[in-house]
Amino acid sequence: EGYLSDLVNSQSLAIKQVPSWFMTMIEGESVDLITATTVLNELNTAGVIYFLEQASRICKQGGYVYLRDSGKCKPGRHNVNYDEVLCSLLGFERVHWLDAINRVDIFAIPRIYRKVKHCEKDFDSLYDEVLSRFAITAHGGEFAQNL
Repeated sequence: EGYLSDLVNSQSLAIKQVPSWFMTMIEGESVDLITATTVLNELNTAGVIYFLEQASRICKQGGYVYLRDSGKCKPGRHNVNYDEVLCSLLGFERVHWLDAINRVDIFAIPRIYRKVKHCEKDFDSLYDEVLSRFAITAHGGEFAQNL
């Protein structure tokens, strides 16, 4: 872990591709840009909230989160409106949302958010604010692809 953590936080590399499961190794407020392309609406509830919590923790004030996917919640997979959570709970503002129709005009709608204030929330507190600890988050029979 020491070598990987050193590599992830190295100042000699300008661009790094770090899988989300290694985000905990990244120093707080040290990243200018975080991207998630056609992935968040494929995750389960815990995965989405983990990504949001970590992205908020590691993104510098004035830094950006770039999302690109359908821009819709996927009932049966998760019902976390992560675009809203970024702005209402995590201190980001929406800079741009491409006004297009997913899978008609373009595949996956690009959006950009800028971190305007620091909001320190851990996974448990963010989960409780978004859903509550008693939410049912397992995939149910209504789970379907390409909603």
